[in-house]
Amino acid sequence: MEERLVPVIGRIAVPVAAFVVMLAACGGPGGAPGGGGGPRATVPIPTAQPLDVTVATDDSRATTQTVPTGGGTLKATAEDGTQYVLTIPSTALLAETTITMTPLSDVEGAPLAGTAHGVSLEPTGLRLYDFATLEIIPPAGSGTHVAGFGTQGQGRGFHLQPLQPGDGVGLKLMHFSEHGAFFSEVGPILVNDPVEFMPSDWESGLQQMLAELLSSQREAQLAGLPGDPDFDWKLEAILRTYYEKVILPLLYDIEFSCVLAKQNASKVLGWNRTVALVGKEEVFAAETANVVDAVLKGADKCWQQATEPCVDPENAARFQEVLEAARLNQLLGGDPAEYDPYDPDLQCELMWTGTITYDEERVTQIDETKEGTCCYGRPTSQHTVVDSVLTTSESWTVTGGTGLDYRALAHFTAEVTYERSEEHSHESWSSCSGEIVPSGGVDTLTESGSGSTSAPTVITISVEDDGTYWVSGGAEANKVMGTISGTTTSRFGPLCEGGYDEDSESYSYDHEWGTWSAYGYGTIDPANPGVLAGSETTVEEYENSHEVITRTVTWHLERVGNE
Repeated sequence: MEERLVPVIGRIAVPVAAFVVMLAACGGPGGAPGGGGGPRATVPIPTAQPLDVTVATDDSRATTQTVPTGGGTLKATAEDGTQYVLTIPSTALLAETTITMTPLSDVEGAPLAGTAHGVSLEPTGLRLYDFATLEIIPPAGSGTHVAGFGTQGQGRGFHLQPLQPGDGVGLKLMHFSEHGAFFSEVGPILVNDPVEFMPSDWESGLQQMLAELLSSQREAQLAGLPGDPDFDWKLEAILRTYYEKVILPLLYDIEFSCVLAKQNASKVLGWNRTVALVGKEEVFAAETANVVDAVLKGADKCWQQATEPCVDPENAARFQEVLEAARLNQLLGGDPAEYDPYDPDLQCELMWTGTITYDEERVTQIDETKEGTCCYGRPTSQHTVVDSVLTTSESWTVTGGTGLDYRALAHFTAEVTYERSEEHSHESWSSCSGEIVPSGGVDTLTESGSGSTSAPTVITISVEDDGTYWVSGGAEANKVMGTISGTTTSRFGPLCEGGYDEDSESYSYDHEWGTWSAYGYGTIDPANPGVLAGSETTVEEYENSHEVITRTVTWHLERVGNE
């Protein structure tokens, strides 16, 4: 078992010496308590050993409520009389959300003594952008020894969770799953060393390390003993460890990727909120500013993507993305006038709907004979026949855009089929026991395969002042995955003993086809300017490779909306 770094919940004696040695080793001379300059202390993060528990819910006592972005409060009472109060502040939700709070009737397999009191919060995995507070009011006599806990949902990733400072028992939450606390009249509550059930995700790991440290102080107070004199130093070391080892590497990704910003913004903001909760804002002023700066840039990138090329309130799914992007930027202090989803300048005045399809056929046909000589001038020949067909079919479903010149996301699907056969027949001469005799054979190859893909992509429609236009389904970034399977057969001889030898082998392998952009050109019909329709076929022949490529683009788009 790893040497203890922080005290166990419920234990009064604090093994400070081991903790100091480990911190000094990680942080250098300046990292030890009372040290001068030099590197600031960090701690080792224990190896992940995630623990899953079994939770049961009392669905008959569930409470469901639709909470607006302005926040709200849910209350529930368990069968034993335990009361739960969940408070959602006005700075936590990106959208109006239906929340369900269900009391837990049992938590089995947890490494804590005492009685569990907790709730399941749904939707599971919901991320918040500011702390929600879960207050737990157990029946009288439940005990003064308390340890908070959380999970990743359905009992997965059980971990310790800090109790909020002050009177009463409460938890600060940045996401929804199962949360609660174990109560006991006697200590210690913790049955196993926390390193034995270290969660695999960093957010829960941070909560567990802080919970263990904070609870040791609570237990000391309950026992009437002085707290750990190095408590502040240890607290800062844990917070700094997670900033330097986990959060700092995430900030670049958050800043430049909307997808990664959505995945991680709430988590890193949770670190900021925790720093403030434990009163370390001045110590970590530079670090929290870095977090806010990266999240602001990532949130702005999400806004730019959500509003490109325009905002269509009638498209419910896309408009919800706009609302959430606006809300996130406003929560972070962005100007509501700048992040206004109802800004008339962003609205789609005109829209296009319809499809663009693209079909391509690549045919390779070879039928050639090569003559030669060998074996004292005797003639040889090799005859090659190749018949190969690769067919690609792509389709873009267009539902967006504005005006007559725009780029917009569209739904993209593609299918590929591949058929190939190849035959090599050859005649030559060989030596058998000193005698030159004719030899030859036939090598054949047959292959077939198919693949498909479906993904969003960008389409472009551009109309020039003279009425000409072009449409494009730009799917260069998409790939079509499929499987190629085939059989090879070789027949050659004669052997010196006479006759032919034949060998056959089947095979299969994964294959990735790249897709091609579709382009179509036309001129608007003055009598019907709201429709772009047409078809265009091109044929390319390549003599050296014996390849003929036929490409056909077909499009039909209709403009809807008001001028």
